[in-house]
Amino acid sequence: MNLISRLIGIHELMLLNFYPYLHKYLRPHQIDVTKILLCAAQATHEQVPPDIAATLIKEILDNFVTERNSPEGIAVGINAIREICSRCPLAMDSEYLDDLAQYKKFKNKNVTEAAKSIINLFREINPKMLKRRYKIRPTEAVKELNEKSLMEDEKANDSDGWIDVSHSEDEVYFDEEEGK
Repeated sequence: MNLISRLIGIHELMLLNFYPYLHKYLRPHQIDVTKILLCAAQATHEQVPPDIAATLIKEILDNFVTERNSPEGIAVGINAIREICSRCPLAMDSEYLDDLAQYKKFKNKNVTEAAKSIINLFREINPKMLKRRYKIRPTEAVKELNEKSLMEDEKANDSDGWIDVSHSEDEVYFDEEEGK
């Protein structure tokens, strides 16, 4: 399983039957379940269809990220989902993301850190999926930085790749015909 998942991830192979195969081993009481979750994360990449990766995320949510599970199991599940989403960001549904973000106020520190890490991931890759309360409020420095980058982009677009060269009438040009 480990070898196949590495090959899929490194070479971005499309073995769509591998993901449903993983589903039957994604149980909290399975022996070496963390290795199986690692295999699931390794086997995902940007070329995996989002619906296939979404079913994998749904399976992890149903089996690990529930109130009836131990805090360690919840943290492991959220971290596995974060790794899958970092490799295949289109797999996450905004409803699932909101459910995971609510674990930010959980009573266990490991679970809250895992929830914060998935919130931070989506702040970088797709902040529109996050609810307003989980988005970063821009500070004055960030606003100023954004204004500067917008101004630089506009300047770059105005030039269209042309460079302005100034000409002086005092310049001497070499004329090949006359040899001067």
